[in-house]
Amino acid sequence: MEDKNISEKSKNFIEKYSKNPNFKKYDKDFKKIINTLPLGTVISYVSSNKDGDISFKVGGFLLNRESDYFMLRNVYQSKFVSFPVQYKRLLMMFVRNDKEIEKTKEDLRRLAEKKLKKSKEKDFIIKIKGITYKTFASLDSMKNHITTKTFLNYSKNFNKKNIKFYNNKEELKNIM
Repeated sequence: MEDKNISEKSKNFIEKYSKNPNFKKYDKDFKKIINTLPLGTVISYVSSNKDGDISFKVGGFLLNRESDYFMLRNVYQSKFVSFPVQYKRLLMMFVRNDKEIEKTKEDLRRLAEKKLKKSKEKDFIIKIKGITYKTFASLDSMKNHITTKTFLNYSKNFNKKNIKFYNNKEELKNIM
């Protein structure tokens, strides 16, 4: 790699990833390596563009393999995006090691379980014209909400008979 075609930021990332024990560095046989990796493997890479400029890319999760390229997926501006990486443009590749991937999967599983335990069953429901407007964990929180300026402004657009309150499936009367 020619130093004049690579930014300082990319140099810093390459150095950081090269020293990181959670990533294995490869600088040749990219297609062969990609074909041995399980889908979902985290890959970062260094590539060149048509003009010869070299840059480090964070990459993403291995999604698919083709003869001339492989597909990665990552989150960009709160949306999943998939993008191709051409083998002919690759100069270096960093692959997250399997032990670290398993640890990450375990962390995500634990986080998901914790989140599920935290969320309470929301039994109290406000429906407007038969459509759920909002759910609540307690009757008190529902009563507090219906006195807010937001709800009062919104509900004035509807006939009171179209606004119904429920505890599970049973309709509650005389709430408002």
